[in-house]
Amino acid sequence: MNRKLVVLNVALAGAIVYGGVELRGQWLAAKAREKQIQQDAVAPAPAPPFTRLPEVAPVMASAYANVAEKFLLDPSRDPNLPIPVPEPVPPPPPMPALPFFHGMMNIGNGPECIMSVTASAEHKRVHAGEQIGEFTLVAFNADQIELDWNGKRVVKSLAELSGHGSGPEAAEAPAPVEAAAVNERPAVVPGDKGPGDANAAGERACQAGDTDPPGTERDGVVKTVGRNTLFGTEYCIWKPKR
Repeated sequence: MNRKLVVLNVALAGAIVYGGVELRGQWLAAKAREKQIQQDAVAPAPAPPFTRLPEVAPVMASAYANVAEKFLLDPSRDPNLPIPVPEPVPPPPPMPALPFFHGMMNIGNGPECIMSVTASAEHKRVHAGEQIGEFTLVAFNADQIELDWNGKRVVKSLAELSGHGSGPEAAEAPAPVEAAAVNERPAVVPGDKGPGDANAAGERACQAGDTDPPGTERDGVVKTVGRNTLFGTEYCIWKPKR
């Protein structure tokens, strides 16, 4: 029995030694292969060719104009709507011919001008604020008269209003008044004017620039100059000779 155990132990010991030798040989071979692999230079594989990606256009607001125009919740969003053209403003009407001045007086009703629409029209007594033709008498003094026409102020001298024509020819063809000459104020040119046109009572008003002394007789009338005691204003008139 002991002999069999010894043989078995010897066999096992031999198997163990053989296995250890084999394992060591395999380990040494593996280390040699690893060292060989590390020493061998491996050529890198060539890189694949580079293909550039297609460019993407940037997002622009103008690219969506069609969407904004065709998605119309209101017709006013259409940019192609016709723009209405405003009607032209009509030019202002031309200023009519200025009225005629024939004199001024004060007989108790306040200062008043004797005027007419045309040279041959009826003479009228006009107070400040009253209308003569298409004009309104605003104010007047011994040198000038201020008129109003459609909100425009016209300042003229007495000589200009009393000397821009007389007789039926001037009434039929009044001289046009230029807008640029509205504010012109020419100086009164003194001269021997004589009596003006007669009124219904036969009295004739003094014209602007009349230099005749009081008491002068002309054409059957006498120049009379006085002062109104009630208002303290002077008056000048040619009265029929008696």
